[in-house]
Amino acid sequence: MPFNLSLSEREAVGLKRSLPVIERVSGRQLWANGKGYLNFAGNDYLGLSQAPELRAAAEAAAREFGVGAVASPLVVGHQAIHRELESELADWLGLEAVLLFSSGFSANQAVIKALLGKEHWLWQDRLNHASLQEAGALSPARMKRFAHNDMASLAAKIKPEAGLIVSEGVFSMDGDQGDWQGLAQVAEQSRNWLMIDDAHGLGVLGEQGRGTLSEQGMAAERVQVTMGTFGKALGVSGAFVGGSRALIEYLHNHARSYVYSTHLPPPQAAAILAAVRLVQK
Repeated sequence: MPFNLSLSEREAVGLKRSLPVIERVSGRQLWANGKGYLNFAGNDYLGLSQAPELRAAAEAAAREFGVGAVASPLVVGHQAIHRELESELADWLGLEAVLLFSSGFSANQAVIKALLGKEHWLWQDRLNHASLQEAGALSPARMKRFAHNDMASLAAKIKPEAGLIVSEGVFSMDGDQGDWQGLAQVAEQSRNWLMIDDAHGLGVLGEQGRGTLSEQGMAAERVQVTMGTFGKALGVSGAFVGGSRALIEYLHNHARSYVYSTHLPPPQAAAILAAVRLVQK
């Protein structure tokens, strides 16, 4: 494989990535190469990654459960702290059930792969996150992208009872919100499912931080699949997918990155749970 050629080409046009090493973090400041900087680049919107409540919860869970889940959740990796987190997430967001993933990227890929076959269609906003776009490209479903937040563009491409409409709560690059009333109307009229990726809305928008749907006055049950992450406002990492009990049980059996991955470490789950409780205050 011509790795060096590819890297040289990227470097020539200023697109070669490199890994900065962060030596220390304290509140809004971080240190790299011996110099201090104000951090405008991270996703820790509420500063919870440094919160003493999260640190204490993680330390207590490490003492009680150890530092690793040691298995898939479907073997012996699903511990009491995971179940407690799932239950509180569901109650907070008005969902019947929830399951946990190691990242939002893996959650989006798992859900789209599990739900859609070659007989289905997938409609995505053109500005959806790379995890959603890549999941659609890898899915056997036929994918169409509609103009950003343009319900007329979506309606022109939609087919009745044929698949899944996916958009974001808050678009990470532009910062605008999806038109969820409009999306729900198109989905309901065409009898298709609707999925929200609310990675950037959860914890900062809506009543008690419930996210974009709450911010826009929309009932959670109008969206069949909800994905959110713990690495933004909640200050940790990982993700969840929520919806009906039937959906979650189906994903327990068909979401391959869930079935075949070691579960979230218990200290991580405990820190997330502490963050969920804090943002509701």
